[in-house]
Amino acid sequence: MGGIKAFDDASPFDGRLEVGVATARNALQWGRTLGRMATGRTEKSPFVRMGSARKVYAEFDEPVLVELDGGARKKLKRLEAEAVPAAVTLAVPASR
Repeated sequence: MGGIKAFDDASPFDGRLEVGVATARNALQWGRTLGRMATGRTEKSPFVRMGSARKVYAEFDEPVLVELDGGARKKLKRLEAEAVPAAVTLAVPASR
């Protein structure tokens, strides 16, 4: 998202899902949240809750917009996700 890291400690090698829930409701709160992400650590925002897990299950009272891997998806009332070891092959440049 514009070069701003949402998950400061995320790793494609640890077999874990990084999960964040933003509770910002208005432009001022979103501005504070994005400012914290750009200048500090995301989890220090009062409008963000973060965690890490191998499996995630969430149920919502009403449909909410979710983002997966940085892209917006359709609104959901239920979300299930699981990290699958070795499911993705990464190509990285050779170290010098």
